[in-house]
Amino acid sequence: MKAGESENSCSQWLNATPSFFELDPGATQKVQVLLQVPASPKAKQSKMGCNADQTCKREKVLMAAIKTQSFGIAETFQFVVHVFQSPPTVVDKSAELISFREISTPTDSTRVLASKEQW
Repeated sequence: MKAGESENSCSQWLNATPSFFELDPGATQKVQVLLQVPASPKAKQSKMGCNADQTCKREKVLMAAIKTQSFGIAETFQFVVHVFQSPPTVVDKSAELISFREISTPTDSTRVLASKEQW
């Protein structure tokens, strides 16, 4: 889902610092993921979200040519942090998976699955 598309999303409350950085091989970087819950009635419900950190596409792409055909390799990596927010006032912490099905067609290049939950 896109950020904020679900009524149970807290993605609009998430912030990562730093939001952009460069790493040399073998280096590490600490990233602070902050959940800022607003003082609103929606904050009294359980929410979830994720912060997906992905590498930028490299400017230099390894290229190889075989006769008249060529191909390239671009390295990318992604790290996903799942965030769940359950305020102490929420006593019913149940959920039900109502449906889970494939919605892609045989001609689609990727498989797409859809689920419907009840909280």
